[in-house]
Amino acid sequence: MSRREIVVNTLLGIFLLVTALIIFLIFLAFVGADWLGLSAFKYLTGRFLPGLVIPANLLLLLIYAVSAVGYGVAHLRRNLWRNASLCFAVIPVIGFMWLGYPSSDL
Repeated sequence: MSRREIVVNTLLGIFLLVTALIIFLIFLAFVGADWLGLSAFKYLTGRFLPGLVIPANLLLLLIYAVSAVGYGVAHLRRNLWRNASLCFAVIPVIGFMWLGYPSSDL
């Protein structure tokens, strides 16, 4: 491996770790507030995200998100940029499933 490839792989790994840490902290701040009993976060969550519910299939959504990250990283390592961008574009879509109104008639 050349020095350039080593630097690119290292920076890509650092970027992915920092992104995962930020997403985890946001998850703890909003969803973990109910579990931890933090009334201030409960109020903010209810005020700004009124449609936020914890779905029954949360584990399945997390498995989908983790697999999308895994496939995206694998495509990045093979320099398949279009496939990687599609894998990473699926992750916010999975996250937005939470914000849907659960008693919708659609």
